[in-house]
Amino acid sequence: MTPFENTLYIAMVAPVLALVVSAFLKPAMSFKWNSLLLALSGIGGAIAGAYGAVAEAPFTMSVPMFYGMTIALDRFSAIFFVGISIVIAAAGLYALVYGAKHQNNLAHLRHVGILSALFVIGAQWVFISGNIIGFIASWAVMMFSVFFLVFSRSEKSVALQFLTISQLGIAALTAGFFILSSGALFSDFGTLAYLAGQIDPIQLTVGYGLLLFGFASTIGLFPMHRWLRNVHATVPAHISALFRGVLSGVAFYGFVRCILFILPPLSIWFALPVALLGVLTIVCGAICALNEKNIQRIFSNISLQSMGVAITMVAGAMAFQAVAIYEAMNVMLFAAFVQITVSAIAGSGLFLVGDIVGSNINHTGGLAEKMPKLTIAAFILLLCAIGFPPFATFTSAWMFATTLWGAFPDIALPLAIISGAILVIFDLCVLLSIVSVGRVIIGVFLGSSRAESEKVITEATDSQLTPIVLLAFLALVSGFALPQLFAAIGADPLTSAAGTFNGGIVTAMGTLRMGIIGILTGAIALIAWYFRASWLDRVPTFEAIEACREKIVARLTVGNRCKTLWNCALEKLRR
Repeated sequence: MTPFENTLYIAMVAPVLALVVSAFLKPAMSFKWNSLLLALSGIGGAIAGAYGAVAEAPFTMSVPMFYGMTIALDRFSAIFFVGISIVIAAAGLYALVYGAKHQNNLAHLRHVGILSALFVIGAQWVFISGNIIGFIASWAVMMFSVFFLVFSRSEKSVALQFLTISQLGIAALTAGFFILSSGALFSDFGTLAYLAGQIDPIQLTVGYGLLLFGFASTIGLFPMHRWLRNVHATVPAHISALFRGVLSGVAFYGFVRCILFILPPLSIWFALPVALLGVLTIVCGAICALNEKNIQRIFSNISLQSMGVAITMVAGAMAFQAVAIYEAMNVMLFAAFVQITVSAIAGSGLFLVGDIVGSNINHTGGLAEKMPKLTIAAFILLLCAIGFPPFATFTSAWMFATTLWGAFPDIALPLAIISGAILVIFDLCVLLSIVSVGRVIIGVFLGSSRAESEKVITEATDSQLTPIVLLAFLALVSGFALPQLFAAIGADPLTSAAGTFNGGIVTAMGTLRMGIIGILTGAIALIAWYFRASWLDRVPTFEAIEACREKIVARLTVGNRCKTLWNCALEKLRR
C-alpha cells in the first residue's frame, strides 16, 4: 500500500479503536486511550489529506458488505480533510486535560469518549463517502452523537432545540438528494450530477432549497445560530473545538460540493438567498460578539462571523458564475477555501483558550503577566480570527473585497448596488469585530486584575498549551504558506496567475508584503508594551472600552427604541 493509503487507514481505524476502548476498557484508562487514539486519527488524517491533495488520481474503493457503498477521497475533499484532521488532533490532545479534571466522574468520561469517537467517525465518513446513502448515513451518525453530547451537558431545552433543527436538516438533505437523484439514493455523486441535470427547473429549485436549508442549519447561519451559540457555552472546551472546526467544516464542504460538482449551472437568483444568509450572519456575529460578556460566547460569535464571510464568498462565486465572469468566480472560491480552513483552526484554538482564562470578561484581567505563553498564542488566534495581516484570513478578505470592487464595471447596475452594499456592511462588521477583539485583549490580558483573576494564577500546563500553541503556529504560518500551497497543488483554479484578477494581491510577493507589515506592527506594539513606553500607557482601560462599546450598542438598538416610542404613541391614541 502507498503512504497515502496507510495514513488514511490509520485515520479511519483509530476512532473505531477509540470507540471500542471507551466501551470495554476499564474506566480509569479508557478516556486517556480514547483521547490519544483520536489525536492519532487527526495526525493520520492530516497526512493522508496532504497526500490526497497532491495525488494525480483520487483514492477510491468499494465496500462489498454494503450494497453500492464506495469510499472516495479526491483533491477537493482532501483539502477539507486536512483542516478537520488538524482540529481533531488538537482536540484529542486537549481532551487529556479534561480527563484529568474529571477523573472522579468515570461514567461521564466513558460517555464523552464514546460519543466523541462516534462524532469523528461520522465526520470522516461524510468526506470519504462516494455515494448518497453513505453521505446521509454518516451525516446522521455525526448529528446524533452531537445531540447526545449536548444532552448530557446542556439544559434539556438547548438539547431539544438542537435535536429539532438537526432532524429537520437531515430530513431536508435526504429529500433534496431524493429529488435531485429522482429517487436513486444509492447512486454515486457522478451519477447524481448527471441526474440533477436532467430534472425540470421546478424540481431543481425545490431540491436546491432543501439542500441549502439542511447545510445552513448545521453551520448555524442566521436565523438558526442560537443553538450553536448555546452549545458552545455549555459543552467541554475540546468538544466546542470539534464542533467549530469539524461540524461547520463538514457542512460547508457538503454545500460547496453540491454547488460545484452536483447541481447544474444556476441562475443568479439562486445566489441571492445564500448572499442574504451570509450577510445577516456576518452582522449577527459582529453585533452579538460586541454585546456579549461570556468569553466562550464572544469566541462563538466571532466564529459565526467568519462562517458568514465564507458563505458570502461562495454566494459571490455563484453570482459570478451565473454572469459568466469565471475568473472572479475562481478567485471567490479560492478565498472561501482559505477563509474556512484558517478560521476553523483559529476558532477551535480560541475555544481552548476560553476554557483556561475564565467565563466572564468582567471578572478576568491582567493575565499577560501571569500567563505570557498563553497570551501570545491567544493574540495570534484572535488576530487571525478577525483577518488581521499577516494571516491568511486577511488575504481571503482582501481577495473578496478587491474582486467585488474590480468587477463593478463588468456587472449590471442592480448587481453593482448589491455588491456595494455588501462591501459597506462587510467593512462595518470588520470594525465591530476589531472592537470586540480589542475588548478581550485589553480586558482579559493587558488590563488590570479583577475579581476572579485576584486568585493565584500561573501559566497554563504543557498539556493545555501544546494544542493551543500548535493551532496558533499553524494560524501564523498560514499567512505565508497556505495561499501558495493551495496554488502549488492546483487547488487555486487560477494556478497560473493566482489571484491576479483586476489587480488582486494573492501572489507570493503580495502575501509576503502584507505579512511583513503585520509582523512589524505587532513587534513594535509588543516591544513598546514590554518596556512600558509612555505612549502605550495611554492605551484605553477596560472600563473605557466598555463605555465605548455601550455607546455603539445603544446606536445599534435604535430600532428597538423607535419601536417602543411607536407603541407608546399607539397606546396614547387608544386612550
